[in-house]
Amino acid sequence: MDWLHNISIKFKLLVIPIVGALGFSIYIGFSLSRTTDNAQLLVSIGKELSSTEERKFPMMMHSREVMILLDKMNEKLQSAVMTSEEDELAKAHELSESIREKLKQIIELCGKESSKKLISDFERYHGISHKISKAMIDETFDFEKDGHLMEEKSQNLEAFKNGIKGFYDTQYNSFTKAIASANQAISKANKSAKQTVRFGVVISIATIIVLFITSMLITSWISRKLIRVIRALRDISEGHGDLTVRIETRGNDEIGELVSCFNSFVYKLQGIMKMVVESSEPLSNLANELAD
Repeated sequence: MDWLHNISIKFKLLVIPIVGALGFSIYIGFSLSRTTDNAQLLVSIGKELSSTEERKFPMMMHSREVMILLDKMNEKLQSAVMTSEEDELAKAHELSESIREKLKQIIELCGKESSKKLISDFERYHGISHKISKAMIDETFDFEKDGHLMEEKSQNLEAFKNGIKGFYDTQYNSFTKAIASANQAISKANKSAKQTVRFGVVISIATIIVLFITSMLITSWISRKLIRVIRALRDISEGHGDLTVRIETRGNDEIGELVSCFNSFVYKLQGIMKMVVESSEPLSNLANELAD
């Protein structure tokens, strides 16, 4: 620790705010690192949720609406056949137009071949189902001759239902996965924020302890050196000082320089006093001779 004695008092005192600044810098650096990570994570979440909101969720809802409209259209076709009413067939046709519109919206959002296949499957089913229903209403349908159309209708309906159901399930799973991922990311960000707060508390306590210890050491060190100088000066001022005594110093700081100057002053004062003592006896003898 000899190097400590050679440091200026000014710099010794600067150690206290430097320790505080160092602790604060560590906390700021850690906080910035965690904040940057959380910001990137939240940006990623935002993009994923934006994609979910703009594409996945609408596609899921459109496909669900298609399944509902399909059931209603089939009910209208069956009602048209049973009641032989053209109005029911027209209503079924209107529902088919709504289904086409929803499928077009799905294609615009998705753009994949799987989504384009949905509309072709629907057109095949709707074409044959409308043809059969129209023939039954007109009583021109021959079950023996056209019986294969019923089987083809069932197959086309099954294919379209499986396709739209599979598409809905895919979008639903993707949607729930995105929400789960967002919740997990938010939970991770919250956990990181709590860790940052805990780290800040630990750093604050550690910094306060180090500042207290550092302050005590520096003030105690400076106080001890000053007390030694004060005692020596008090001995001289009270008339009981020993001019042969010197104050020991190992430092080159301001107090060390003060001690060196004090020792030099005492040394010179000691020399002057010695000269006075040595010259006082001859002067006394001369005075006695002159008096005789």
